Amino acid sequence: MSASLFRLIHCGDVVAMSDLFVDGELPATRRLEVQSHLETCGLCASVVVQKSALKRRLRGCVLSMEVPVWLHQNLRRLISCEREDERWQN
Repeated sequence: MSASLFRLIHCGDVVAMSDLFVDGELPATRRLEVQSHLETCGLCASVVVQKSALKRRLRGCVLSMEVPVWLHQNLRRLISCEREDERWQN
């Protein structure tokens, strides 16, 4: 699709939406508008590349962390209690 089919957006808009873009949380039309802008704006494209790299590094750090047994057990217990509450409410 050509860029002319999309609403023109400015760098400030793209930077403001960059986290949502990187996380895949933008609506399809808005995502296409941002992609179209990134094809012609190296500065905004570099912001998105940097944020994507940071997200990958953070995800790698979090996934490599070991959860303490006590925390894991407490979370399971809380989830179980919430599910019980939901059953009683329905």
